[in-house]
Amino acid sequence: MPELELQPTTGPTYRPHLLTQSGHTASLLGFLKLPVRFRGGLTEKLRLADGGSLVLHWWSEYRLPMRSEKPVVLILHGINNSSRTPYIQYIMRHLDASGFESVCVNMRGHGSGNDLCSSRMYTARMDDDIATAVQHIQLTRQPPALYAVGFSLGANQLLCFLEHSPTANLIRAAVSVSNPFDLSQVKEHFSTGVSRLYTLVIVQPLKKLLWEGRHHVPITQENFWRAMRATSVTEFDEAVQVHEERFASVDEYYTTSSCVHHLHKIDIPLLVIHAIDDPLIPPHAFPKGKLDANPNVTMIITQNGGHIGWAAGKTPFLHNWSDKTISRWLMGKEKARMLSSAAQQQARVSGADQGDFKDESSLMKASVSLDGEYTNSRL
Repeated sequence: MPELELQPTTGPTYRPHLLTQSGHTASLLGFLKLPVRFRGGLTEKLRLADGGSLVLHWWSEYRLPMRSEKPVVLILHGINNSSRTPYIQYIMRHLDASGFESVCVNMRGHGSGNDLCSSRMYTARMDDDIATAVQHIQLTRQPPALYAVGFSLGANQLLCFLEHSPTANLIRAAVSVSNPFDLSQVKEHFSTGVSRLYTLVIVQPLKKLLWEGRHHVPITQENFWRAMRATSVTEFDEAVQVHEERFASVDEYYTTSSCVHHLHKIDIPLLVIHAIDDPLIPPHAFPKGKLDANPNVTMIITQNGGHIGWAAGKTPFLHNWSDKTISRWLMGKEKARMLSSAAQQQARVSGADQGDFKDESSLMKASVSLDGEYTNSRL
């Protein structure tokens, strides 16, 4: 049974294009967009303790070491995606135009030049890997502020990290887009109707990843071929994640890896963007009640938009409503941070009590109106 009936929220309004009235077409156009010239930027390969690697793809081309004068936005891609995926390129370009430095973390086995070379596969929860990336960025770039945006499974990974990792205190605010939240619920949804076609498409790159990393992943022959014959993500996870990672069942793996169970632990501003017609995430899987219970969370729920979709404008292949919404919200948070910093500096000069400025909540409420788009004080 649904936790609460899911309805669109008031506030920023998404008006779908004629071609994006369906969640399926909205998802397709939002994912593909028109081809963009791939931005090379600076890339850094981070070697992990177990021999694996992450690749940080920066939008800028600055050589390191170099202190970042701009606030940095860390981006986590969805399953089987990378910094080369069009929707990632679009959000990075949009953030750059909004005054941010953006960096996409290509997870294990994802992205050009980042082969799977460790015993650990890409999973639904990657707390330690994200912590490594965050610490590296903080150490090498020393940005004035660090924000984070996660898409789809990357959003689930981001929220798990915020809920459980000590390093999460380095993130000032975060955005979750098309987050599955409850992987067990999504698993059931994938076993019905047209969703079975989606899971069939999603599992193919996972099998390719396993095949290319077969000499590094300690998997039995039986489970390897079970995974290669899988026709769904669930069957693949049962062979690779459950049996090799020693979970009792695929449900235990999904429960352990779902961010839905600890949303109350998130203690930084969080924007959640979700579409009711998302074809991959059923409305009853969206934990509106739990999100409502956390005063740090602001939700934008639209009727249309699909999964990482929200193509908009007269040319929906080129424009995206969610990119603009994310950038504007983060600009509001950055404005509040700068006001707080200026107030503290003035207090030090005047000898006032600095304790009056440690809580930024009042500044955030006062500063984030953004042309009338946002009226909720929790923004």
